[in-house]
Amino acid sequence: QARADFDKALALDPKLEEAYRHRAALHFGRALASQKREDYVASVEDLTKAIELKNYNPNSYYFLGEAFKEVGQKADALADYDLACSMRNGTACSRALTLRATSSP
Repeated sequence: QARADFDKALALDPKLEEAYRHRAALHFGRALASQKREDYVASVEDLTKAIELKNYNPNSYYFLGEAFKEVGQKADALADYDLACSMRNGTACSRALTLRATSSP
């Protein structure tokens, strides 16, 4: 039901950044539960759109990094963690350090 509500909100106002961000969170949560790649990809798509509309939300970059990490796109994950970190998202700073430490050169 929540997904349908976000879809309706976006049909009415396709520039509603919050709706993209929250719908991405739904995709991400579903992906964590099901481990389906397409749910992570849907999360990436919604977060990318949210960032296009409002590029100063560190949480959007953090969660985009999380989604990229889950689909194996470590370079993209690091780039987004670093952006979120530069916006003072401490969790993103920690994730970037951990990913760098555990990644192969």
